[in-house]
Amino acid sequence: RDTARGAAFVKECADDMGLDEASRPTVGSYEETISHPDVDAVYIPLPVTHREKWMLLCAGKGKHVVGEKPPAKTAAQLKTWLQALHGNGLLYMDGTMLSHGKRITAITSDIKSLGAMKNMSATFAFNGGEEILKDIRADVALEPMGALGDLGWYCTRYMLHLTDFTLPTHVSGRYSHRTDSGAIMS
Repeated sequence: RDTARGAAFVKECADDMGLDEASRPTVGSYEETISHPDVDAVYIPLPVTHREKWMLLCAGKGKHVVGEKPPAKTAAQLKTWLQALHGNGLLYMDGTMLSHGKRITAITSDIKSLGAMKNMSATFAFNGGEEILKDIRADVALEPMGALGDLGWYCTRYMLHLTDFTLPTHVSGRYSHRTDSGAIMS
C-alpha cells in the first residue's frame, strides 16, 4: 500500500471510530512503520517473493510478525526467518484462519478417539473463473507455488493440527493445470 492510500484508509477507519485528528495513528512507509516505537507487531500480506527484506527488518527492529500463506518460498527460507525472529525473542504467526478458532481445538481433540491415523487425503477447490488468472497466484514471479501454495496451505495446516504437528513420513501431491507462466492452478 502506498502512503496516500494508507492515509486514506486510516482516515476512513478513524472517522468510523470517531477519533479526532490528534488521536489518529500516523501513516508512513513500510520502513517508518516497522521502525515506529508504538508498533509491536507487523502484518506482512505481501507476495511471498517480496517478504524477505521485511521479515528480516522486523526481526532487526524487534517486531513480531503475522504472515500470510504460504509462509515462505522454501522451508529453508522460513527457517532463516524464524531463527532471526526467535533470536530476538520475537514470535511469528501465520494468518491461517482455521488455526485460531474453537472448531480446530474440538476436532483435534475428537480425532484421537478414532485411533491411529494411517492415511490422510485432502482437497481444497473453488471456481475462480477467468478472474483467477489476474490474481497473484497466477504469477510465478510473485507466488512461485501458485494456487497450490495458497490453497494447499490450508490442507497442510489442517493435517498438521490433526497430527499434533508430527511431520509425515511420506507426502505426495499432484496438479492438473499450470498457467502459461508455469503457476500451478489446479
